[in-house]
Amino acid sequence: VCFRLHPLFPLTFVSMVNWYYAMVQSINTKALLTLASVARRPYIASPHVHVPTISDVNYQSMRDHCGIRAVIFDKDNTITAPYETSVHERASLGLQNALDVFGHENV
Repeated sequence: VCFRLHPLFPLTFVSMVNWYYAMVQSINTKALLTLASVARRPYIASPHVHVPTISDVNYQSMRDHCGIRAVIFDKDNTITAPYETSVHERASLGLQNALDVFGHENV
């Protein structure tokens, strides 16, 4: 059986089955469960501390006293200026401190 959406792109039954399994394999159930958890408790997704730059954060204290094992930074307006690729001078010390405390695999 061969269905044609466009003369250049035949969609065969085999490719439909492969597409289906590719879509099923790409479902991130952990992310969906986390999203559901945030939907039930939205306060966990809101910031609890505000600092001028990431260099003002005590990462050692976060790890030792709060049990935090990893950090995630948004690139734009956090470690770089918008649409830039180099780390902003005010963020470079904080980024290095986070890497020193948590390691490259957890930042």
